[in-house]
Amino acid sequence: MGEALIIRRGGASVIPTKIACPLSTTWTVPENLTAVDVFLVGGGGGGAGGGGGGGYTQTYLDVPVTPGESISITVGAGGAAGSTGGYSQFKDSNYRANGGGSVAQADNSVGPGGNGGSGGGGGGSSADGGNGGSNGLNGVSSTYAGGTGQGATTREFGEIDGVLYAGGGGGATQYTGNVGGTGGAGGGGKGAVTTDATSTAGAANSGGGGGGARSASNRRAGGSGIVVVRWGY
Repeated sequence: MGEALIIRRGGASVIPTKIACPLSTTWTVPENLTAVDVFLVGGGGGGAGGGGGGGYTQTYLDVPVTPGESISITVGAGGAAGSTGGYSQFKDSNYRANGGGSVAQADNSVGPGGNGGSGGGGGGSSADGGNGGSNGLNGVSSTYAGGTGQGATTREFGEIDGVLYAGGGGGATQYTGNVGGTGGAGGGGKGAVTTDATSTAGAANSGGGGGGARSASNRRAGGSGIVVVRWGY
């Protein structure tokens, strides 16, 4: 299935199988398979004066499929600075996770964090930038509000031991002497101090939000999303 990474664990009559898709692709349903579970992470929002929101996550259980069916899988791109991330989708729009948000600001300014799976940290004027949220929580507020998280876990398939995705980006701080916000666990990027270039992008295939910065040239993109398909679990 093209760019997909296939992971298998031993089983009896049905082999538990998990396919993680880091790029958009087309998947042909194997014979004798009639239902799958799907976990989607949208692309992270790009950083602005505040951090970008992590991509939203969705879990769908027992999605009907037909042996031999060709299914389109879309992996959402991370949003550019100040822009929303792209959606991730399995089959059609009934099985979709939207991208994280971003609150665009003018150059040389800070502002609120973006909403998303986990919220981006708010920007600080004469204060530290807010930290990005993780695992569905809001970003931390500073001078400006942190973004709102989805309020539910962003772990793979919603399971307690699942991989964590969709951390919010850290917010920027406007003045030297303060620090930028840290990115939320699950791939969120770090926020910058004033006009320096210490901000970081959201991690690829995490749906993490991009780190914020006062200077528009240092605002970072969100991380791309991912689609995970499994059966036999």
